[in-house]
Amino acid sequence: MAPPNRVPRAARFFGRNPLYRLLTRDTGQLLSDEAFMAALPIPAEPVRVYAGTAGHNGKRSPFENEVNDGILSVSETVLSPTNVPVLVPALHTFIMNSEIVANDIVSTVESLIIAATGS
Repeated sequence: MAPPNRVPRAARFFGRNPLYRLLTRDTGQLLSDEAFMAALPIPAEPVRVYAGTAGHNGKRSPFENEVNDGILSVSETVLSPTNVPVLVPALHTFIMNSEIVANDIVSTVESLIIAATGS
């Protein structure tokens, strides 16, 4: 739903914290590994990325003035310059519960069925 497509600043910030390392194990360490994240392939097929926008920003936010979902900034979800994420007014954990996301998925599936069957 809102995948990091580059090293997220949260993983960079918390990466050396023993509690973060304990809770996230290998996954948390891989998220902060520049080489690992850069080596992830970009899918050949079209994909839809959703990015939340309900996170706090401003002077006291680690995201400063960048739009974010509380875990990732929108820029950290961009897959490629031609694949712009769909913005969802939700926090990271709740993106999957968004009516916008549900409606978009239904619409996409319906159009794929129509394209495949011709009706």
